[in-house]
Amino acid sequence: MSANLDLVELAGRQLEAANRHDLNAFMSVFAPDAVYDASRDGLGVYEGPAAIRGLIGGWWDAFDDLRLTPEEVLDLGNGVLFAAIRHDARPVGSAAYVNTHQAYVFVIVEGLVARTTVYRDIDEARAAAERLAAERGQTMSDEPLVVTRSWFETWNRGDLDAFVDLYAVDAEMTPPPSWVETETLKGQSAIRRFFEGLKEAWEGEDTAVLLELLTAGDKVVSRMDWQVRGRASGIDTHLGITNVNTIERGKIIQQRHYLDHAEALKAVGLAE
Repeated sequence: MSANLDLVELAGRQLEAANRHDLNAFMSVFAPDAVYDASRDGLGVYEGPAAIRGLIGGWWDAFDDLRLTPEEVLDLGNGVLFAAIRHDARPVGSAAYVNTHQAYVFVIVEGLVARTTVYRDIDEARAAAERLAAERGQTMSDEPLVVTRSWFETWNRGDLDAFVDLYAVDAEMTPPPSWVETETLKGQSAIRRFFEGLKEAWEGEDTAVLLELLTAGDKVVSRMDWQVRGRASGIDTHLGITNVNTIERGKIIQQRHYLDHAEALKAVGLAE
């Protein structure tokens, strides 16, 4: 399912599937690690599609007739959807209908429902959804800076596994043009080999000191002083390097290293 799917449309499809009791279609939009929180209804928290399917299927089976009608559906941004729903239901063996109102707060990640929280109080749900959208917006805007800082932290503590994991599986990394290996490296394995080679060329621990961090559109620019000692020469050296990162979904998808800070700034449309 496309991550660009209109969230209101997604809610509409879910309601249509529920009203025709199409459990397969209803479940098709849940993420593999989805969570369904019905604790405010006294029904507990369900983790994973199998558990959620059991809950929903059992709920539907309790009624001879069940109709869900949307009263308010809001895409609040940052993957948060609020929906107020009217339930008209006739329990099995009964001639009478029961009418209830509930609200649902959905968190959508990459086009799939990652979390659903059920509320009896519509106003409480709306307020919770608005807070969540604001919090996720702040987190998403900070994420590229957090990832870039983690690049320095993991390298400096020598955790190469965590360091390489900051790159996307198909990431591209371009070393400075004056280095021995200057071609763009593609994929985590190639990037790992490159940095392992740097470790082998240097004696003892090296330290990448972050001097400046700024954003330029979808790029993060980090200027650093890389303090190293050559294994063969034993000479201490300070390398002035500026990295330009493109980060999506918490991973570096593209990285380019510059020895000239002014050149790096020019590349992202900034003047020093």
